[in-house]
Amino acid sequence: MNVKANGSTWLLHFDDWMYLQDGTHLFNKTEMKKFGVTVATVTLFFYPQGVTLLVGRGVFTA
Repeated sequence: MNVKANGSTWLLHFDDWMYLQDGTHLFNKTEMKKFGVTVATVTLFFYPQGVTLLVGRGVFTA
C-alpha cells in the first residue's frame, strides 16, 4: 500500500492477523513493513455492544 508521509510516498507491506479469542472477542494485529523492517504496528480489539469490560481497576459497559 502506498502511504503518504512528510511529502513522500512509501510503499509499505502489511502483515495482518485476526484472532477470535472466545467466540465473541476479536483481536487484530497489523504490522507495516518497509524493506522487511517493521515501521508500525496497529492493534485493535473488537467486541459486541453491551459487553461489560474489566480494564485495569475499572468496569466499563461498551
